[in-house]
Amino acid sequence: MKSLSIILLVLTVNVAFAQDQLFKKDNTKLEVKIIEINPTEIKYKLFNYQTGPTITINKSDIVLIVYQNGEHEVMIQSLQPAVNNIYYNSSVDYKNSLKSQERDSLFKDYTSTKHVISTNLLEVLNGGFNVSYFTELAKNNLNIYLPFTVGFTEPVITQSNLQNFSNNNTYQYYDGGNISDFRFTRKVAEGGIGLHFQASNTRLVTYFIGPYFSLAQFNGTFMGVDYTQTYNPNYGNYTYNYTHTLRSFVMNRASYMLDNGILFRMNKHFNALLILGIGAKSDYFVSKAPSSYYTSPSYNYYSNTHRITTTAARLNFSLGYRF
Repeated sequence: MKSLSIILLVLTVNVAFAQDQLFKKDNTKLEVKIIEINPTEIKYKLFNYQTGPTITINKSDIVLIVYQNGEHEVMIQSLQPAVNNIYYNSSVDYKNSLKSQERDSLFKDYTSTKHVISTNLLEVLNGGFNVSYFTELAKNNLNIYLPFTVGFTEPVITQSNLQNFSNNNTYQYYDGGNISDFRFTRKVAEGGIGLHFQASNTRLVTYFIGPYFSLAQFNGTFMGVDYTQTYNPNYGNYTYNYTHTLRSFVMNRASYMLDNGILFRMNKHFNALLILGIGAKSDYFVSKAPSSYYTSPSYNYYSNTHRITTTAARLNFSLGYRF
């Protein structure tokens, strides 16, 4: 195997017969005029400056010598550690090797910091403020994502996804269809945890995938319909009077999702995070209507609690400081 490597190396050298050439371990080539070769050193002058000083280099730093008459001398003791890293015949390969080294150095620098504090910009559009902690583990093979959100106004995006409560078949059975103007007034708070496997862990732009779980609480209101009945002894029947009452509720939401995301390492101290999560959510409503189903003289159609499970998705775009 060593002999084959030597043969390939010699055959792929671009030979120039006007000067001697020294090929070094660090992938560089010198065009020189050799003055002396001894067991440990090579003395030479630069070919384009032969009136200049004589330079001495250790023989162990040289892999190959090509003399001006076309003869080759392979430095066997130097070849073994260098044979997998040098491509003397191709300037393109050499440049690619340098670029690869630069990328590796840049990656090490950017990932020397492991912790990120960020904010999800989409939460502002959804009526909340978010702060998240993100860290990389296991030689950048894993990451942990811990977001926390506090709402300050109506969650517009959540509202548009749900539509009107009374027109949404998914939530129709909450009260038998006798409500209207269902609205979230505020997301009280939300916290979650994601554990992600980073599939492209050696690149500055990294794809990751993994499970995500969150808990959230919402406050809201809806317009309920109550009615009273009055017995008419003359006709032997009842007369019903309907009234609309604004009622409030609390909804607790648990979400279970599979996250797909991209981590953008902009530099050592600035990151961007894009996540699309797909899964399911379980909404648990607690109505603040009277507790009994029948309350004389009013009938009440609003049960105390109700749980609805549906499919769900979430989108996260965060910018953060890395330290």
